[in-house]
Amino acid sequence: MQDSAKASDQIKKTTQKVYVHPYENAHRPIVQGVVKTLEVERDFVGPEQVSPHYENFGLARRYALFFWAGFLTLRIIADHEDIFIWAKGSVGAWTFLFSYLYFFVEGKKSFMMPILTRFYRKIANMEMSNLQTFYNENAEARVRNMMAAAKSQIEYKMVHNEYMGIRNNTLLNFLINEQVTLKNHIHERALSILKQAEYIEQINQ
Repeated sequence: MQDSAKASDQIKKTTQKVYVHPYENAHRPIVQGVVKTLEVERDFVGPEQVSPHYENFGLARRYALFFWAGFLTLRIIADHEDIFIWAKGSVGAWTFLFSYLYFFVEGKKSFMMPILTRFYRKIANMEMSNLQTFYNENAEARVRNMMAAAKSQIEYKMVHNEYMGIRNNTLLNFLINEQVTLKNHIHERALSILKQAEYIEQINQ
């Protein structure tokens, strides 16, 4: 009776509902975590309008293209005798100005190759957010995989226990067969000795 009463008390305790604060909701929780902060920031800023990862070549390299177009134009003008003085005087200034602008405006984003640091940072933040959001599901999947491995090890233990019995039966059968073989061999040897003794006795007679 006492055991049944304890079991009923345990069932009642485990089926109780978890307390939920009246001001707690999914949109604005009481305890503000990192994931919720990132979500609020994303809702506040909104989607990114232009991504440098999907810009075409003309837009992404507009300063470099404009520089080379102007540089070649000035060189062509410099080869003519009419305005060569103005063109030759403008080549150096043009090169210096656009070298300065290219390095500080576009070169800092991609010097030799595109440097997508901001893009990679966004991806890393998104991965961390997904990790924190789906942590419970990932943990459950991990536990299930470990349980499957444990069950397989338990099956190996059962096979090992059965192996001990099978080994003993095999050894017993081997010993019985060896005993029967030894008895047959002794019987055949004794019979052969008796036959030889009988044959020698006949010769002596």
